[in-house]
Amino acid sequence: MMRISRQMLFVVITTLALLPAVVRAQSDSVATPLTPREPLTLDRIDAAITRAVKAIKKQEPHYALRADSDFDNSRWGKTRNWRVLHEAGNHALALWALFESGESYQQPELMRRLYWVLADDRPFTFDRAMRMKMLERLRPDQWRTWLRRDAIWLQGAISPAGGFGASWFGRKPSENLDAANSAYGSLGLAAAAFADVPLKEQDWQRIDNFWRKTQDPKIGGWSLGSAGKSENNKRISGPMTAAGALVLSITERYLYGPKLASNNAPRPPDNLQRALDWLNSNFTLDDPAEQDDFYFYMWTIQRVGHTSGYRTFNNIDWYEAVTNRLLETQQEDGTWKGSKGPLVETAFSLLYLARAHAPIAIAKLQFDGRWNNRPHDALNFVEWAADELESPMEWQIVRADLPTEQLRQAPLLYISSDREIKLSAAELAGLRRYVQAGGLIVINPEGVMTPPLRRSIDTIVEAVSEPAQLVDLPLDHDVRQMYVPWPSRPNTMYVTNGIRPQVVVFQEDVGAMLQSNDRTHPWAFGSLVDLYLYAVGRTTHRSRFSTDYLPPLPQPEDKNLQDGARVAILQHDGLSDPEPDAWTQLRRYMAKTHRMKLAIDKLPIDQLSEEHALAMLVCTGDAAIDDPQVQTIRKYLDAGGLLWIDAAGGSREAAQNADQLFRQLAGESARGTWLTSDSPLITGAKLVGGHDLRSVDYRQLVMQRYGPTHNVRLLCHMTKDRPTILLSTEDITAGLTGLDHWGIYGYEPQAARALIANTLLQQLNRTKKPDKTPAKPAPADKPKAPKNAEDTQESAAPVAASLS
Repeated sequence: MMRISRQMLFVVITTLALLPAVVRAQSDSVATPLTPREPLTLDRIDAAITRAVKAIKKQEPHYALRADSDFDNSRWGKTRNWRVLHEAGNHALALWALFESGESYQQPELMRRLYWVLADDRPFTFDRAMRMKMLERLRPDQWRTWLRRDAIWLQGAISPAGGFGASWFGRKPSENLDAANSAYGSLGLAAAAFADVPLKEQDWQRIDNFWRKTQDPKIGGWSLGSAGKSENNKRISGPMTAAGALVLSITERYLYGPKLASNNAPRPPDNLQRALDWLNSNFTLDDPAEQDDFYFYMWTIQRVGHTSGYRTFNNIDWYEAVTNRLLETQQEDGTWKGSKGPLVETAFSLLYLARAHAPIAIAKLQFDGRWNNRPHDALNFVEWAADELESPMEWQIVRADLPTEQLRQAPLLYISSDREIKLSAAELAGLRRYVQAGGLIVINPEGVMTPPLRRSIDTIVEAVSEPAQLVDLPLDHDVRQMYVPWPSRPNTMYVTNGIRPQVVVFQEDVGAMLQSNDRTHPWAFGSLVDLYLYAVGRTTHRSRFSTDYLPPLPQPEDKNLQDGARVAILQHDGLSDPEPDAWTQLRRYMAKTHRMKLAIDKLPIDQLSEEHALAMLVCTGDAAIDDPQVQTIRKYLDAGGLLWIDAAGGSREAAQNADQLFRQLAGESARGTWLTSDSPLITGAKLVGGHDLRSVDYRQLVMQRYGPTHNVRLLCHMTKDRPTILLSTEDITAGLTGLDHWGIYGYEPQAARALIANTLLQQLNRTKKPDKTPAKPAPADKPKAPKNAEDTQESAAPVAASLS
């Protein structure tokens, strides 16, 4: 029997759909999220979670025995008092949500509630399934006996047709079936698989057949009463369609998953795809008919998005839209209102928000061709990584023409095919922007590397990277040792810009191992998780909002900037601009932080002029300048310019190269001096909007080498009591770009950007010409007119105040 992992179960069980064997292209139109009242931030989500946790803890169960009147003197199967009838299931759901949010069951008040839930013996599918989901979040070796008890009950409750009714009393399974309870029952059985309770393949096959037969053959959805004989509840609904996708996701993964590692394997029927198509055409947050199960539906959509990789449904960015809606509808007491009562509605909302921070670890590129032969490769990877790193992760399907800020949400972009990868010029340009913004492309050739496939890979490499040269990934490269060592397998080639890998190409079919979910080959999963950890700087518990990438300023903000400075990026014989997006990010940073319009000129050294407030000379280890270029730079410095030499990436080769350039420009006999901590470049003193950098953050690699250090380390060459050359052997360029990658020896992005900002502010201050027109005295009988806003210290003007 196939072994089901913890994270796999969490998704497959808890979630309501899984990626089909062949996913059809989503609409290319731009997603239309709700307009939020406030920006969507991690702080808002955390605050909502805190309020919800407190609210659920206040809603304790009725620990004493209930009177018959509490059940309306009705029999178990007929009462409509949901809150009383399903009290054990409701509190199991609530505990599940609390555990998912990081609350410990060992808290006395939760321990009491946990054992109360375990002691209940109600014969309802919902209650049993919710209790198993609750237990799944605890240690399986400690609670497996309890899981087995309910697993045996659920196995007995399966009807011959493969569905579940609302209840089972130990005899013949109910024939009064419905979609909701059939979904709950399947959820519980998947939890049983996690507890190593043996399940027969024929049970999965019966459940699979049941959902395929009850799906509407024309529309592709399900109604609550799809399995019933009466005509009641026959409206096709979002929650029940998502529930149908839930069960088919479980059965398809169990029955078909490993077989699809072969590109020639037969594909399952398209029922699951038709369910996703229905959601992709009908999903909305504003259908009045869906309000009874709204919060359950939103939680379901989150899980469907995880398992399918869809980032939009019906052209709606479901993550942004649903998260904002939940934040906006939470009550002051921390609950959410709904027909099932505040406990159930709050629990489903909390389950959603508890996973709202999960980062997008990897994106899978969709293109015209055979891009999805292994439909579960990326999903299996994120679940394996989440299990290993003990942190939830997401993935999504993307097209290359998405805005860069959306593509950049994923540090890895996975491309896999067994045929030529045909991309348009616009798509190749989108991939180039993604790489320049800090993304890492991972290419997996399926099966044999054919000549057409290899040529198409070369085309991608040439389009996105300079220099475009694939070489063997060194066996001692840091990326091979991040988490799971893979010194020899898989054989891998890569392209680097001297700072970081930009493209990685596997020479073995890693995707086949991912699709089969064969964890006896850890190098297949380990190679990808190592690439992920390398790209995020070894940050295992990373938030979805953790990014230093700055998107463009929205209109019309970008038109209300003041003219600032010109910066020259000097070209030399070598890799002079390894991270082109560094200057785009710097321009956006100065616009956002200082309201300054920055002009960037990338030019040969002989075109350097006095117009440039700052010149950047970037090297990675191969920079060289000749005597005429040295004289041009010295002339620029004598005229008041400032040169910054940066060892991009901070490697030993780059640092030695930067030091050589410094000596060549300052003079072999000249000695550099360390910039003192009282320099305005560090203190930000007397600079309007200046940054106090007396304590800065370095990357982990620096901290490992030198220990805790927070002092700016800049070597400078002084001319007439002012610095004219600044040398940083700790990286600045990658920090400006906003890169999080491991292997970079330098400043964190915020510190790097602030250092350059202070430099520009001081240069602008130095070159600012004082106004020599004498001020007219104000009339004696009138008060002096207030200064203009741009003249005050509180102004956002980009020009620094005069230094005394």
